[in-house]
Amino acid sequence: FNPQTSTQMFRFAVTDYTAAVFFPALITRLQQIAPGVSVKTINSTHCDSFEDLASGKIDFAIGFQSTETGYQPRIRAIECFRDNYVVAVSRRHPRIRDELSLGQFLDEGHIVVNPWNEARGVIDRILDSMNIRRRIVIELPGMLSAPAIVAGSELIITLPEKAVRTLFRAEDLRCFSVPFSVPPYLLNACYDSEISASPGHHWMRKLIADVMAIQV
Repeated sequence: FNPQTSTQMFRFAVTDYTAAVFFPALITRLQQIAPGVSVKTINSTHCDSFEDLASGKIDFAIGFQSTETGYQPRIRAIECFRDNYVVAVSRRHPRIRDELSLGQFLDEGHIVVNPWNEARGVIDRILDSMNIRRRIVIELPGMLSAPAIVAGSELIITLPEKAVRTLFRAEDLRCFSVPFSVPPYLLNACYDSEISASPGHHWMRKLIADVMAIQV
C-alpha cells in the first residue's frame, strides 16, 4: 500500500455529530499525505454498527461506547477521545444563570438528540437508576437544528463537551457540569478484525490513531 499513489476508498458509518468531530483533522491529514485516497460516509444505524462491519459494508464505524459496555470479540476499537458531558442552555435563559442544580435540571424542558432511535439514551438510563425522570420536549434525529433551538428557547440539552464546542456558537450559550454522575463519552473507530487485514486498512487504522492522539 502506497498512500501517495493509492486511490482506495474507505467507508465510514457516522452520525452528523461523529462526522463533525472526527473528520476535519483526518481529512486534512489525508489531503497532505494521500491525496488520492477517498472517504465515503453512510448514516450510522446503531451506536456500533456491528452488522455493517461484519458484512464488509463499511470499514469503520465511528461510534459511541460507554465505560460500562463492551464490544463483540471480533470487534476492535481505536479510542479517538474521551469527553465529559455538559448541559448547555441559552445565555438568555431566565432561570438558569450562574449554576445548575439537579432540581433546576429536572424543572426544565429537554432536547434529546437520538440518532439511533433508542428507547432510553445514556442520560435517561442513569436517571432511571436514580428513580427520576426529566421532561423531554423534543427528540431530534441529528444535531443540525439543536444549536438554534437551544439559543432561541428555554429548553436545555446535555451533550459531550466537544459537541458543544464544535457545533454551537459559544456566545449563545452557558454550559454547566451535569448535576449528577455520568460516565465519560468515548468516541471510538471500530472495525472487524476478521475482515480488515489488508495493508490499506492497517495504514488507515494507524493514521486514525496518530491523528486522534493529538486532538484536544
